[in-house]
Amino acid sequence: MVGFGFHELFKKYPLYHKLGNVFYRQGFTRPMISFLDGYFKDKYGLVGVEIGVQRGFHTLNIFSVLGDRVEKMYLIDPWAEYTELGISHDWSGCLSVAKRVLRVFNGRCVFIKGYSQDMEVVDKVRDGSVDFVYIDGNHDYKTTKADILNFFPKVRVGGIFGGHDMSIGAPGVIQAVQEFVGESGLRLYGIASDWWVIKE
Repeated sequence: MVGFGFHELFKKYPLYHKLGNVFYRQGFTRPMISFLDGYFKDKYGLVGVEIGVQRGFHTLNIFSVLGDRVEKMYLIDPWAEYTELGISHDWSGCLSVAKRVLRVFNGRCVFIKGYSQDMEVVDKVRDGSVDFVYIDGNHDYKTTKADILNFFPKVRVGGIFGGHDMSIGAPGVIQAVQEFVGESGLRLYGIASDWWVIKE
């Protein structure tokens, strides 16, 4: 299933990230996070991974939705300058912003500054130790494929593995996810541009 998020309409414009951050502050919840809320309704001690944190507003929403059920979040981002899908970004100053945004939850946040494809970053999360992974990093095929291969083993059996931007604006994500689902045989769930699988 391939979704089309309304954000595609203004993704290439400067207002994109500003508007996105406003939505998160107002409690905008992505479909996979809503699914987690119901799926883990009575489970506490949840451990999650978010790849692609930027200013931390989506992480804040995860904590807002799942509340005290979340024991720990591994937050992975290079917080650096990079080019993605032909667009240059400079998130080098955003780590301090994320720490301020998440200050209430700092005791439950593990900030990992680095690229999610680097093994020294990957190895900071033990295999089979987390309940969910949400991928929203670099959206090209090579990076998305690496994130899937590197972080799917981190999820416990029965856990949720997925991410954002499986949409026409990020064809590399579509390709990587479709290959993963085809190779794993897992059922693909999705709403809008969010996608996820349940690890069996």
